[in-house]
Amino acid sequence: MVSRSKLSIRVMLVIAAVLLSPSLVSAQLTQQLGDLVDAFKWRSIGPVNTSGRVTDVEGIPFPSKTFYVATGASGLWKTKNNGTTFKSIWTEERVVAMGDVAIAPS
Repeated sequence: MVSRSKLSIRVMLVIAAVLLSPSLVSAQLTQQLGDLVDAFKWRSIGPVNTSGRVTDVEGIPFPSKTFYVATGASGLWKTKNNGTTFKSIWTEERVVAMGDVAIAPS
């Protein structure tokens, strides 16, 4: 069994290693991934914004790949390809906060 003093020393060493390692890792990663990251372009990926809060998801039963995503601060989004791309369908309304979505059977 490990004594408390040895355990606390180990915990302190782990904490020190974690605190010191990000600077070493980030310096290595920026050099290794620089070209790869530069190739990425910004694009809209769907129902995300600074709050990023999804309040509800409703889908049409299989075999459809269509579902709707309600968000707390950016309206209602629809995908027809299982979530690969989304389109905002709640763009002209004065209120964008959504709490729940229901799909009518018709």
